[in-house]
Amino acid sequence: MSDDVVPGSVDEGLAGASMDLFWEWWVASTQALVDAVGSEKALRALRPYYLNANNAATQICTDYFKEMAKNPDFYAKMVIFSSEAWFGCKSILRASDKLWVLENFGCRIRGECKELCQMTCKELKDNQAQLMSPEAFALLDKSLCKGDDHCRIVIGDKDGMMDYSLEEMPEITHPEVSDLELQSFRLQYLSESWVFTTRAIIDQLGAKAAGEKLRSYMRHSGLSYGIKMARMLEGETNGPLLLGRIIGALNDGHMRRGARRSSLDLIEEEVSECPFSQAPPEMCLQYEAFFNGICEAIDPDYEFAYDRMMTDGDESCHWAIRRKAGRAPIEAPSTPSDDEDMLKALKWRLTRGEITLEQYQQLRAVLLE
Repeated sequence: MSDDVVPGSVDEGLAGASMDLFWEWWVASTQALVDAVGSEKALRALRPYYLNANNAATQICTDYFKEMAKNPDFYAKMVIFSSEAWFGCKSILRASDKLWVLENFGCRIRGECKELCQMTCKELKDNQAQLMSPEAFALLDKSLCKGDDHCRIVIGDKDGMMDYSLEEMPEITHPEVSDLELQSFRLQYLSESWVFTTRAIIDQLGAKAAGEKLRSYMRHSGLSYGIKMARMLEGETNGPLLLGRIIGALNDGHMRRGARRSSLDLIEEEVSECPFSQAPPEMCLQYEAFFNGICEAIDPDYEFAYDRMMTDGDESCHWAIRRKAGRAPIEAPSTPSDDEDMLKALKWRLTRGEITLEQYQQLRAVLLE
């Protein structure tokens, strides 16, 4: 956390809550891929990334939790840990000799993208089922994406699934993991999920078209977030200092470390540490679009721009918030397809209940200016 963030302040609250954005962006980027290429093609594009990540995560957890790995219930405990870290939920796992039943309560992806549920709670659990038996597979017995109030994944073979009673199955005890470890793995899981979803969109559309589509979703996310922050910080003077507080706190929460400098008309930071430093440039461009959405919602006289990016081969990133006057816009004017994408994303957020009708109307008016 930077030196200008005071513990217990609004800034610290923003930094702490910034993890929530990763769930939103992970879902939104997956939905952007589905919208662009369709459900089946999106699943094919995502599948190798998820399977490789799942196998790597299993090995990483085995290496990291060396003492716990000696426990005969280790893999079952890791199913609990990975579910709670990845989905931000409360997980309960019951097990018998032939069956595991995993229940997730309060999943943060909320069943809003059925392809994401299919990939994470069906196909990856199929992959994990192989640790039990070559004949084992996963069944989505309940799912938020089907309208249920929580998710239940049954893992085993056909014989084990025929007749089972939850009351007769003992519950696996939770792994003893510190909150710091949970948060660290959560950051890794969520940031990497967003990265490989971005890579999958680039694979399907090419870098330019993928960047345009993702930026339209992210700009809308920034507009929505900016309106929420403006209400929370009502009464504070708009301008670069307020924008710098919000954007700086979000960067802190995402572990993007650097030296920040502030003046009355300019905020800038040189970022030397970032979890996305080896990711595609489109990651930085998504951040840029999101932060410009915040600027547009709070004080449209200012804009956010990168002039150096580690994702583009530079040794460090450098960004600035400054007055627009005398500078060319960061992004070209939206094309009709960009407008349609942003309005589609806006309607999607309204229908899933993330924004109110009043917020929808405000954002729609901004997009159509």
